[in-house]
Amino acid sequence: MYEKRYYDKVIIDKEGMLEVSRYIHLNPVEARMVQQPEYYPWSSYYLFKNPSSVPPRFMNMDCLLDYYEGTVEQRREKYCGACHHPYFVELIDIIRGVTGTVLNVNTNSLSRFLQSFIKDLCEKKRKNGTH
Repeated sequence: MYEKRYYDKVIIDKEGMLEVSRYIHLNPVEARMVQQPEYYPWSSYYLFKNPSSVPPRFMNMDCLLDYYEGTVEQRREKYCGACHHPYFVELIDIIRGVTGTVLNVNTNSLSRFLQSFIKDLCEKKRKNGTH
């Protein structure tokens, strides 16, 4: 009842910056004001989600996108994926390391890839008689 509603915190690293940005963009979803962050009219999230969007001159999207590698489009996809799934980018890097394949994925294609990969792995284990 007497908890402090708002607080400040110094952002000291990449993870902290992305955590705060993620919190800001997903807050309207968590509050059940909208179903997707891009639907909230006072959010900048749609600028990250929509590749054809042009940000206002006063907004520096690169301060977040520069944490990711790839083209602007790929960095936007990675940022949006990380907003919804914090381990999205790390998972892409792990898959790249295991398969040797550079993936250009969004959350839907990553989900399809993982489903197929796990299904194939289970089939191989079943054929080999291992569990």
